Amino acid sequence: AMDGNQEVQRVEIPEGMLALEHKEKLERAVKDAFNNGLKKIQKQMGAKMKEMGGIDALKKLGL
Repeated sequence: AMDGNQEVQRVEIPEGMLALEHKEKLERAVKDAFNNGLKKIQKQMGAKMKEMGGIDALKKLGL
């Protein structure tokens, strides 16, 4: 489940896919890995926007 900020709140893995004692730990690890990757992408996108002039560049174009 993902929230409006594109952050994963919950990952659910069917119980038959793995041993029950590892299910919760794996779900948490997948959620955390996804969110960490998303944050890295967002930082890179922000840096690229800054290189291109950021939001002010759009204002200069009349957007």
